[in-house]
Amino acid sequence: MRISLDVEIFAYVMTPDYNEFTAVQEDVLLRIMELVEQAGGQFAFPSTVYYHAEDKASDPELRRRAEQSVEVWRKEGKLPFPDFDWRDKSEMRGTLRYPPEGSASPEDGSPKPA
Repeated sequence: MRISLDVEIFAYVMTPDYNEFTAVQEDVLLRIMELVEQAGGQFAFPSTVYYHAEDKASDPELRRRAEQSVEVWRKEGKLPFPDFDWRDKSEMRGTLRYPPEGSASPEDGSPKPA
């Protein structure tokens, strides 16, 4: 098990000369690295983790039913995309419960009390 400890170090370099400041800064940072290494510690560096999952095949029965529904819409001239007819919209108004039961958002849109 790996753990991390975040440490913040302040070092005031009392010089108005930028080159001298960067030389002192470099020396301080290198000494800190050396001390950490001598103590058996390590520095954490940014990393990225990639997760790979195989897509599972779609359910043939669900796909067949969806294709049938779309075919019916085509025959009836009622393809709902990209927009529904205003009469269909009127019939659908208020029929979708949103947000769904158990949602983190309350129905009136106000923040949920903590």
